[in-house]
Amino acid sequence: MAATESQALDLNTPIGDGESNISTSAGDTVDKAALQKLQQTIVSLEQKLETEKKLRIKAQTDFKSVVKQWKQVAQELSKQHTDAKLFHTVTDDYLKQLAEELRYDVRCFSEAYFEDLPPQSRLQSPPPPDGRSPLDILPERYEQCPACPALVQSFIWRVLKHRVFERYEWPANKFVGVDLHRVSEFLNPKGSSSLNETEGPDYEALRKFHIWRATTSNMVLSADAPVSPQDRWRKFEDQLIRDHIDPVTLPFIPTSEYGRYFDLLSKIIEKALVMDREISRQAAWVRWVFEDPDSPLETVSSTISIDGEASCVIVAPAMIKRGKSSGEGFEEQIQLLQADTCVVQNLFPLRTYRRE
Repeated sequence: MAATESQALDLNTPIGDGESNISTSAGDTVDKAALQKLQQTIVSLEQKLETEKKLRIKAQTDFKSVVKQWKQVAQELSKQHTDAKLFHTVTDDYLKQLAEELRYDVRCFSEAYFEDLPPQSRLQSPPPPDGRSPLDILPERYEQCPACPALVQSFIWRVLKHRVFERYEWPANKFVGVDLHRVSEFLNPKGSSSLNETEGPDYEALRKFHIWRATTSNMVLSADAPVSPQDRWRKFEDQLIRDHIDPVTLPFIPTSEYGRYFDLLSKIIEKALVMDREISRQAAWVRWVFEDPDSPLETVSSTISIDGEASCVIVAPAMIKRGKSSGEGFEEQIQLLQADTCVVQNLFPLRTYRRE
């Protein structure tokens, strides 16, 4: 009987198995809670990751935009820097220094050979083959002036103005200079040679022309860099002296002095070539003015007083500058140097004269 009850207890009351089931159920609950928490963590991390991705994409977009803007600014600055370098910067003081040195050399040359001539000496030239005398560049009213340093200075300066300045004689290649002068004459705005403010010149056209001139001159100078212009300059100096100066001044030069005389003139012409090259490389318009009745400035022509006994000779021209070397400010002009003058006693009383 006892055995039967013991067996019944064993069969009906599985104590050990009950405890195992309770433990398994509790473990399942814990695992589900942990899993749910882990899933929530994953969702939160995924949301944060998505937010970070959006922020990263936005940052990349902003970075690309900034880089693009930076490149645009850099290109613009580079363009402005390049444009600024197109023109040679020439200060007013530097221009005046070059002009004053040239004036000094011309004056020293004239005084060396024409200071103590006989009172009745006159500048003359033999009849030229083409019918035009080198003396034609002097005003008619100077015909009664004796050969003197003042008159010779005026003559030399007018030769430089008409034969050197603004004629592109400085390039090493002669034909480049000749063609550049022809194109320049063609492109030069018509009617802009006068600076009469009342006529309202086209300053923009004038500015564009001189920017073109300066840009082209710098390109020519760069192309000329490997070649020295000295040989070309010597030939030009020799031709200019023999064709346009010697016919007027040579009768007063002793044969023994011709070498020194020629060297002095060559140095004067070379300085003029260097100065014209410097002026050509910058964009301001620099002019040499003798008689300019149309100019609003008080130039020397408006201050000359002439009577029958004397003439006021312009021994060196005024130097007038319009605009800046950078190519701006063409509405304004300044007189860098006033014309240099000298009163000369006439050989004979001068009753009438005709303005050049």
